[in-house]
Amino acid sequence: MIEGVDFRGARRIPQHMLRSVIFSKVGDAYNEGTVRRDVMILRNTNRFDDVRVSTEEGKKGGVVLRFVVTERPPIH
Repeated sequence: MIEGVDFRGARRIPQHMLRSVIFSKVGDAYNEGTVRRDVMILRNTNRFDDVRVSTEEGKKGGVVLRFVVTERPPIH
């Protein structure tokens, strides 16, 4: 079970917006295929140079997903 979804490195895009574009949601069963698809979705936004994901054990025995992103510099 997914206990949390967290984003690190996203400064210009609010976390709630990033959560809205991925399929993995708090309360859902953890599925590696879905997480791989989430990474591809985030990469396909063309807002990030790098997207990595890690997991850690949650307080209730579930999983906390942590997406670590590197934002592309803004185009002026």
